Amino acid sequence: MLKRSLLIATISASILLSAAPSAFSETKSGELINSNAVLWKLEKEGSIKNYLFGTMHVPDRAVVRLPAEVRKALDGSSRAAFEIINEMKPSIRGSSPSLLNDGRSLKEILDPELYNEVVTMAKEVDGTESQVFRMKPWAAALLVGGTREQRALLKAGRPRLDDYLMQEAMRIGMELYPLERPGERVYGWDFIPEEDQIKLLKYSVANYKNAEERAQKMVQMYVDRDVTGIVKDTREVFAVMGEESAELIWQEFLVKRNIRMVDAAVPLMDGGGVFIAVGLAHLPGEGGMVQLFEQEGFTVTPVY
Repeated sequence: MLKRSLLIATISASILLSAAPSAFSETKSGELINSNAVLWKLEKEGSIKNYLFGTMHVPDRAVVRLPAEVRKALDGSSRAAFEIINEMKPSIRGSSPSLLNDGRSLKEILDPELYNEVVTMAKEVDGTESQVFRMKPWAAALLVGGTREQRALLKAGRPRLDDYLMQEAMRIGMELYPLERPGERVYGWDFIPEEDQIKLLKYSVANYKNAEERAQKMVQMYVDRDVTGIVKDTREVFAVMGEESAELIWQEFLVKRNIRMVDAAVPLMDGGGVFIAVGLAHLPGEGGMVQLFEQEGFTVTPVY
């Protein structure tokens, strides 16, 4: 049950974690730079082309349905690289970065009314009080951010877009490569002061009833390829933690990870034929992966 709850928390995080203030560089029209596509072609002279695709880590049918341009790029590649494979799988039982490890419990950290609300909501997302009891405030905030529709799709076995791409890549015989190590997407939360984590948890609880509506709004923006809209909407959510913590989380979850993933991808791309799939928010803006690949000498062209 804990693994399922963490998976739901990861999905919730993917809806929320979408942009960094340091990467929030707009064009004169108000759009983020490099926000005019979700699929990009990466080329170097004399090399087979590579592709960079921005995903959304949810199982929604509208998201998982691949556009023809993305299908063609995937089918025409020989290797695939993803943010990480088998995310959230602890190497040691009980060692998940989402769990408190200092002898305290979430019940001790929160006031009784907030704790009881979190437990009630967690039970609706297939959690238990014993699981919530051990969670850090940020993990509890992401857990209660899940939606009923997403949970139903997961239970029915529908994969997230990233998982579907991995399945398709393996089906056609492609080699798969991770761009990050397990846990690198979540350890950054520990840099956020606990009081700011609690602010985010309170926000999640207060907006619990609107989670479905918010998730569908984000899905529609993704389908419409409204990259700037997703970024701006997300910034508003994490602003509840305060300016310093919001900036820190963006740096940890986007800026640093963008550099790390590009560094991991470039050696794979020497021979071309690589399909790279990462969360959409990693692509645009100053310090985004599109710009970083340009700095690595690739000619980057929007495809879709």
